[in-house]
Amino acid sequence: MTLVVALQMQGFRNPAIFALEYEHVPNAEFSEQFSEVAAGWMYLVSKRPNSHLVISGDSNGATLALSLLLHMAKPSHSLPLVSPVLPAGAVFISPWLHSKYSRKKNQNDYIGPKLLEKYFTLYSGKSKDCIEVYESPGLCKSRAWWAKAFPIAGIYLLYGRDELMAKEIEDFAMIIEQVGHVRLEGEIGQVHCWPIVELFVGRTMDERESGIEAITSTLAYMLLWKSSFTSNPNIRYPWAWHSYHLILRGYVKEYFME
Repeated sequence: MTLVVALQMQGFRNPAIFALEYEHVPNAEFSEQFSEVAAGWMYLVSKRPNSHLVISGDSNGATLALSLLLHMAKPSHSLPLVSPVLPAGAVFISPWLHSKYSRKKNQNDYIGPKLLEKYFTLYSGKSKDCIEVYESPGLCKSRAWWAKAFPIAGIYLLYGRDELMAKEIEDFAMIIEQVGHVRLEGEIGQVHCWPIVELFVGRTMDERESGIEAITSTLAYMLLWKSSFTSNPNIRYPWAWHSYHLILRGYVKEYFME
């Protein structure tokens, strides 16, 4: 089942997916990647001004999406200007929030400390100190800043309990849940970007589609019912709604293709 079909089954009348292809490290550092993300966002805002935009990303894509939100709320002179129009909602899967992590050893996740350190070295590159918080959004502890950057309906944050940066994601959720609706869902026994991983390695159709079901049902409750989605209700028949989803893909597929 595709993401579009799953959204239609939840009641979205005309969902569309805009998946941005951007350069990854080592071919591009944060500033180049962010420029591509900013251009993608500006394109959607200009071409679909009447749509309800939902921003989504996994891994590095989730990091860049968070960086975009911070930049909307408090623009950096070192980054491209973007429209301050906030998305209707957001879905972030296992964002890499910063280079500092408390779990030094982890045999369960396919991403280890050495890989994470190498990634952040290539990602940061020659970035100026003034944009450090933008390239590592987990460093932003300002509730006032996050309040201005917060998506209208809320944020759905997914991660695996066994991933390297699980604690950092949990700590981040504790900050942003003070300024808006946040649903934090840590899957027991799962790893970095588990919904994407299950699409490749799930043994059954139910396992492969478990992440899609979790995301689309939560979006339906967040946007169609316009009610609290921090609980786990049974979704029935929400009313029709137009939507447009910007998806920023991270590195998970590359790991499994190597």
